[in-house]
Amino acid sequence: MLNNNIAAGLSFNVDYLKSTNTTPGIEDDIIMRLGIVPFVRIHKTISENFKYYIEPKINVSFISLNKSFNERSFSIATEIGFLYFLSQKLSLELSIASISYENSRNKDTGYKYDSFYIIYNLVNPNIGIRYYF
Repeated sequence: MLNNNIAAGLSFNVDYLKSTNTTPGIEDDIIMRLGIVPFVRIHKTISENFKYYIEPKINVSFISLNKSFNERSFSIATEIGFLYFLSQKLSLELSIASISYENSRNKDTGYKYDSFYIIYNLVNPNIGIRYYF
């Protein structure tokens, strides 16, 4: 926490997916994604322990297919949610929406894409616990 209403942080993402191939002579595909995500979180007080937040973040990821890092991805996103402080440093969180732009490029194939998402998680929200230093 930088002060009572602003937090800054860094998260790391690791995704691993193995696709089993049933065709003889064809190897399984292994996809791995490594990412680093710096963020700032702005809290707004609703009551003493209950707040809502807006969290702008940047995500830089490198994606490999079968052990060759051949794709990179860059995204800018903002997440919106609520949190309840169980103590001064521990909160229960509910993420309800996000807006993001992603730019991805594959150096081997030349394939590139840009995408824009608006996601509302009202039916299936993300729930988590966060500890503040």
